[in-house]
Order: sequence, then C-alpha cells, then structure tokens
Amino acid sequence: FWSSALRADQIDDQLAAVARSGPQGAGSAAARAAVDAISRQGTEILPRLLVAMDTDNPVAANWYRAAYETIVKRELAGAAKFPLAELRDVVGDRARRGRVRRLALALVERIEPAYQKQIVRGMLDDPEFRADAVDMALAYRGPEFKVGGRNPFPHTANVRLVMRGSPLTGSLVVRKDSPIKSIHEVKGKRV
Repeated sequence: FWSSALRADQIDDQLAAVARSGPQGAGSAAARAAVDAISRQGTEILPRLLVAMDTDNPVAANWYRAAYETIVKRELAGAAKFPLAELRDVVGDRARRGRVRRLALALVERIEPAYQKQIVRGMLDDPEFRADAVDMALAYRGPEFKVGGRNPFPHTANVRLVMRGSPLTGSLVVRKDSPIKSIHEVKGKRV
C-alpha cells in the first residue's frame, strides 16, 4: 500500500500518538495533530484504521473513528478506489470487535450494495452476525439458502416473524394474514 517505508513509519508514529491518548484530555493535542495527518491519507489506510480502532482504549478508538469517517466521507464524494479485499477481511475476522467489523461491513455494503445480503446470511455460526443471519434466513423466501448443504429455515407459508429474541431465544410467530404486526399489538391478547 505505502509508497515508501518512510511514509509507513510516519503513519505508524501517527497511529501510536493516537493510541497514547486517554481520559481527561491526556495526549489530546498530539492525537488531534495525528488525526489531522491521518485524515489526509487516502483509502488505503482504512483497513489499518479499523484494526487500530479495535482497542480497549475508547478515547483512541473515537479518534481513529473520526479519521476513518473523514476519509470515507471525502473519498465517497469522489471516485476513489477502496481496498475492498482488505475491508472484507476485517468483516470476516472473528478476532475483531463487532463495532469494527460492522463499520467495515457498512462501507463495503455502500460500495457493493448486495454484499451484506451475500455474506451475512451464511454467518449463522458467527457470534457477531448470528442474529442478522437468522433474521435474513427467516425473511428469505427461496430454497437456495444453505448451511451445511441444507436449508435450516425452509419457507413456511402464511407465517410472519413478529418478534425475535436475542439471540433467537424466543420468537412469536403469527399467521401472515393476522392483524398482529408487532409485539406491541399482542397486549391484551390470549397467547
């Protein structure tokens, strides 16, 4: 990605300056200068920012996110090329925190609108995306959805999911032609 080792070293230094920021404004002047410099970079730095954002330091994570959002907003307004393969890798990396993976997913989805539907519906065994995969599977109306060679959620005619517990610990299902459209409409009804 980098045009020279010096540029990579400078970026490492800037990321480290942000990492040293902390509560009560500790290191904020250095972090602000570093974020300003990072924010001038192109899209090639986005995967590194996502990885850096995966930290126990919430102050640093917020600084990294500010740089990330600045770059994304600027580059989406132009015709920039995004490092989609690396962003997809972040989405699929179960070692990363959910907020980082979801930021990467949102960006890839913005660039490739069908990506989320393609990738998430097969993530039933992924703790971060399991509920999303179940939602998609329950809403999905085709026989092509397969996990382990079979469709774990075959289509059931005349049924609509009204409420899903988290993570699918309980569900309330009504007939498709039922007047009940949400969990709030169950109040006072016999279940």
